Amino acid sequence: MDGDNKILQRRIRRQAHRLWQAAGSPDGQSEHFRLLAEREIKQAERDYDKTLQDSFPASDPPANSGFTSDSDEVRGTARD
Repeated sequence: MDGDNKILQRRIRRQAHRLWQAAGSPDGQSEHFRLLAEREIKQAERDYDKTLQDSFPASDPPANSGFTSDSDEVRGTARD
């Protein structure tokens, strides 16, 4: 878990630096930009998690729908 935290902190620092530069590199506002970056990154992660959650069906599709089966019944050659 420590590695995940280091990655998150690095992302926050990079985003804070981008935001700081975009704002004209004002002095004395590093904490403001760090907090802003942290909020942005956490919101982006929530949005991404929601997108992933919404993109998966409630259950997996059947392994064999019948359309790709090699069974004789599907090919119309069923023997009774």
